Amino acid sequence: MRYVTTVRQAELEGVYIGGSSAPATPSTRPRVAQAVDRDARVGPTEIASPASAVRERVESLDALRGLMALAVVVYHLGAWTRVFSGALRDAVIVLGVYSVEGFFVISGFCFFHLYGAVSLRGAELRGFYLKRFFRIAPLYYLALALSLALEPIYRAVFSWGRLLENLTLSFGFFHPNHSFVVGGWSIGLELVFYAALPALLWIGRRRWALYLLGALLIAWSLPFAFGKVQAAEELRRFHVYVLLPNHAFAFVLGAIVADLRRRSALRLPWPALLAALAALGWLALSQQPTVVDHFEVMVEWPRLRYVALCCAAVLLFAFARWPSTGLARPLALLGERSYALYLMHPIAWLLIRDSLPPALAPSVQAGLGLLAAFLLAELAHRVLERPALRFGQRLAAK
Repeated sequence: MRYVTTVRQAELEGVYIGGSSAPATPSTRPRVAQAVDRDARVGPTEIASPASAVRERVESLDALRGLMALAVVVYHLGAWTRVFSGALRDAVIVLGVYSVEGFFVISGFCFFHLYGAVSLRGAELRGFYLKRFFRIAPLYYLALALSLALEPIYRAVFSWGRLLENLTLSFGFFHPNHSFVVGGWSIGLELVFYAALPALLWIGRRRWALYLLGALLIAWSLPFAFGKVQAAEELRRFHVYVLLPNHAFAFVLGAIVADLRRRSALRLPWPALLAALAALGWLALSQQPTVVDHFEVMVEWPRLRYVALCCAAVLLFAFARWPSTGLARPLALLGERSYALYLMHPIAWLLIRDSLPPALAPSVQAGLGLLAAFLLAELAHRVLERPALRFGQRLAAK
C-alpha cells in the first residue's frame, strides 16, 4: 500500500498504524492505591517494592509514552494530509510505526515493575482487572461510538459480531483488526497481555524463564518479519502484521527491561540521556533509504533494527534520572493524556476534514488537525478519562 493511498481506502484496509498502551495502574493494595487516588495520575510505574510499599514513579517513561503518542498523531496526520516529504517524511513514518511497538514495551515494563513481586489472585486480581477496565473501556467506548457515527467506512464493514467483540473488548482474541477504532488493534493486543499477565508474572519469578520466554517469543515473530507479511496479498498485509505473534515479544522485552532496572542502581543523568538519544536517532535514520511503501520499515532487517532501537530507547528512559524543571512538567502532562490523545486524534480529524477547503495548504490542514486532536483529547481526559480512573480505583479498593 503506497503512502499516497486515499484516507478512506487506508482506513478500510487497516494500513495506518495506531496504538495505545494504557499506562499501568498502581498496586491494588489499599495503602498504595489511596496515595494514587489523590490525583488519579496512573503512571507507568508506581511502586518499586510491594513488600515495602515504597512507591517510585518513573516519570521519564510517562514522558516517553506521551512523546510516542504524539509521534503516532503526527504520523497519521502526515499520511492524511501528505504534509511531509523527503527525509522528514521517512523519519515520521519510522517514528510513528515503532512508537506503537514502544507502547507494548513500556506496558510490559509497567506491569512487571508494579507486580513483579506480587501474586495476582483473588481480590487483588479482581481489583487489577476492575482498574484496567475503567482505564481502557470508557474512552474506547467513546471513540467507538464516534467512529461508527462519523466514518462510513466502519458502517460499511459493520457486523453485530464485530460490534460485540468491540463492546466486550475481546477483539484481540479473534483478530486485532476487528476494532472499529483507528489504531484500536493495539488495544486488543493489550487486553490479551492483561489476560496473560498472571501467568507471565509466575514465569517471571524465575529470571532464566523470563529471558527464555523473551527469546522464544522473538523466534515466534521472525516468520512474520521474514515471510508472512510480505507473502500476504497487498490489501491483507497489515492484517497479518497486527497479529499477536508479531508483537508479543515486545511486552516481555519490557519485562526484561524492568528486571534489569530492578537489579541495577545505575541512573543516567539528563545530558547523558540526550546524547544517547541523539545516537539512537542517527542509527535509526542514517541508513534508511527513501520509504515508498510503509511495509518497507515493518519487515525483514529494518524491523529487527528498529525494534532493537525502540527497546534501547525504552531502556534509556527507564534508567534516566528525570529532571524536576524545564520540560518535565509539560511532558508529564502529555504522558497523562497519551491514551486520550491516541484515541481521540482520528476522531478530531473526522470532525474537521470535510470542512477544510481543498485548496488549504497541507501544513495548515495538519496544524489544524493537531490542534483539534489536543483540544478533543483534553476534553475527553477531563470529562471522561480522569473521572473513570478515580471511580475504578475506588471500586477496586473496596
